[in-house]
Amino acid sequence: MTRFQSSTAPPDGEWLLRLGGRRVVTIGGGTGPFALLSRLKAYPCTPAAIVSMADSGGSSRRLMDEFGQLPFGDLRQALVALSRKGVLWREVFGFRFPSAPDAAGLLLPAPAGNGAGSSGVGVAGHSLGNLILTPVGAETQARCHRSGVSSCARRSPRARRPCGPSGART
Repeated sequence: MTRFQSSTAPPDGEWLLRLGGRRVVTIGGGTGPFALLSRLKAYPCTPAAIVSMADSGGSSRRLMDEFGQLPFGDLRQALVALSRKGVLWREVFGFRFPSAPDAAGLLLPAPAGNGAGSSGVGVAGHSLGNLILTPVGAETQARCHRSGVSSCARRSPRARRPCGPSGART
């Protein structure tokens, strides 16, 4: 037994019995829920996620500033983790638009960490997933405003509207 294994941890076969048919919910944002959700797909359970929308870097920050919406970076990660073809969707949703041509005239990908293309012009440095989720979020918000907050929550009890950047319900 390694120093990281607990003496009370059940053997692998017992996890199948414990998780069988249960709903398992992760709460949070970033890479932790992504890793856990990706792994939970291998077990006979129903994984779900409550995603904190507190991402404030790179592409998410630029889209927040331009469109006044919540950041979708962590939500994008959870959706990818829950998808059936996680590897494919991670590549598609994680694609970052190139920021500048190199000396040979080839387009270089934007640095992954800062969502760069720091000029803030066009789609340079944005992840494709964030750009796809931005109009989806805008349409969802518009539908909720048109129908009223209470009726929006009543129609979809599993999807609660999040608080906006100021903390107030939008």
